[in-house]
Amino acid sequence: MAYVTAEPSIRVREHSSRRAMPAVARLPLPEALEACLAEIDDQPSRYEQAALVWHARLVLSAPNLQFGEARTVLNALTELATPNRQRAAARLARICAQAGLDDVVLVLERWRRARSVGFPMPERTPWPESWARLR
Repeated sequence: MAYVTAEPSIRVREHSSRRAMPAVARLPLPEALEACLAEIDDQPSRYEQAALVWHARLVLSAPNLQFGEARTVLNALTELATPNRQRAAARLARICAQAGLDDVVLVLERWRRARSVGFPMPERTPWPESWARLR
């Protein structure tokens, strides 16, 4: 009988973390952002380098991006690893939406929802019949 321990998952996580940098450089921009955002939780010390690589790719992918917007993106990427992550993700999503990168915006929105403060609410809240008079 084989016993499962936490040790293999730690090794797998470390191995996948080492692969994150090449992934950020090679994957399509939305998936690269997912790999980059995973570094915040998995290997915070590696997040900065991954974010810089992703930023460079974004600048190359969005030729109409202005200098000030590129700076705002870099600042937002910095703040994603801080308690201001919700506001930073919203700023980053706004700039990506303006650049026509809707698939990147979806990644950011999923990430924001997963890290929102409080209890996540479903899109449509089913109201019990007894609450109908309170609406």
